[in-house]
Amino acid sequence: MADTPQLLNNDLLLSEDGSSTLFNHRFGDSYHSIHGAIDESMLVYLKNGFENSLQTFHTHIHVFELGFGTGLNALLTILEALKNNIHLRYESIEAYPITNSEVEKLNYPERILHPLAKEIFEKLHNSPWNIEHELFPKIKILKREIKLEEMPVLNPEFHVVYYDAFGASKQAEMWTAEMIEKIAKGIVKDGIFVTYSTNGQLKRTLKNLNFKIEKLPGPKGKREVLKATKQ
Repeated sequence: MADTPQLLNNDLLLSEDGSSTLFNHRFGDSYHSIHGAIDESMLVYLKNGFENSLQTFHTHIHVFELGFGTGLNALLTILEALKNNIHLRYESIEAYPITNSEVEKLNYPERILHPLAKEIFEKLHNSPWNIEHELFPKIKILKREIKLEEMPVLNPEFHVVYYDAFGASKQAEMWTAEMIEKIAKGIVKDGIFVTYSTNGQLKRTLKNLNFKIEKLPGPKGKREVLKATKQ
């Protein structure tokens, strides 16, 4: 994607675990925790979400991510899928993709120290938008450049959802009951919804949609995070 003035609205930050993130001036918030970008993603999305879904669905996992952002969650998930030799379909939506110059400043491959991290990270960001693309045998990704409110109702096919919008105080429209219900309809029975937020309205909405709510220990700087399982 070419850099254009209206998109150059993110500043590079270094989080406390040494991994980078971006501060978005459009919403006045960072893409990841300043206490540790990789640490947060590993706990909230990989451990609580993806690794738990493996215990139920085993060999084929379909992930939906709200907010592709820097691509960190996708990178970590693909590495874990390759490690476990499973079929992964990773679908993510992003209303405001970051630019090539911003991608180049992110240090995730260097911090993760995996021989495939750099290749995967580059493939993730170079893969075309709005077209399903095979990154590796068994690994497919579909990035959609679209707002959640513009998406049609999802079919129930997702085993795990990473809900990684900016916080409710910054992007309130992403945390309404209507938007949460739209996502929840796309989750299969025993599928998992994970996010860093534990706000009361979110928990009430998910409970009304027949999800079992669990508050789990959070990463540094966050006392608790949310895991919800569809009953």
